[in-house]
Amino acid sequence: MSEGINKSIRGACDGDRYAFHEGASDSPPTVCVLGQVPQVIQRLRLHLQNAGVGVTPCGTLAEIEGLRKTTTVGCVVSETRLPDCTKLTLLEALTKGDDPVPVVFFSVTVGVSQAVRAMKAGAFDCIENRGDVSRLVDSVLDALEHGSLARAQGAPKREAQRRMLRLTHREREVFQLVAEGLANKQVAHRLGIADKTVETHRSRVMSKMEAGTLAELVRTAYVLEMFDEGGDGVVPRVDASA
Repeated sequence: MSEGINKSIRGACDGDRYAFHEGASDSPPTVCVLGQVPQVIQRLRLHLQNAGVGVTPCGTLAEIEGLRKTTTVGCVVSETRLPDCTKLTLLEALTKGDDPVPVVFFSVTVGVSQAVRAMKAGAFDCIENRGDVSRLVDSVLDALEHGSLARAQGAPKREAQRRMLRLTHREREVFQLVAEGLANKQVAHRLGIADKTVETHRSRVMSKMEAGTLAELVRTAYVLEMFDEGGDGVVPRVDASA
């Protein structure tokens, strides 16, 4: 899928008439440009507009976070000198977690050590920009492809997490033990509740997690990383905060 996306974007940027489609549940992405760099914004818009990729100027990290609530932010382009936060703060906020956004840094001059530090901290790229934005555009296209692939891979987990929020504390306990392989009587004994109560909770778990079979429920547990790989096989991970 990512190869097709990349060809579509690059084809559009080269003048071909292609539309950008990331998937049925994904809106066309926008590139956020952080900092007061109107020339960079204008040139990125010129190169990316035919691909259906928007370019949005943002003054602060908070603006980017606000935009992410309603828009697919495919990439963030930022000067190495930031107005309201450090590079590490920006990278921690955008590149960590279950929904990462690639960050491309640019500057008039970028030393090797500076680029290496940025990449080690989580930046997708760190490049020089001396007026010719072709390298920056190429890096942004690569970042969009990378981000699209990461979103596609993370979509099942995000959906499972959304469903998990429907469960009560007791239902999460039942979910954990059922996914571990315990029968209803064993779950009842472990939790100190009646068998009938376990049956009720189990039925609600199956409904709320949209699992038609026990196998589907167990697969969802794996997606949610509820298990650790132990020396003797699968060991349940107990979430104390659940």
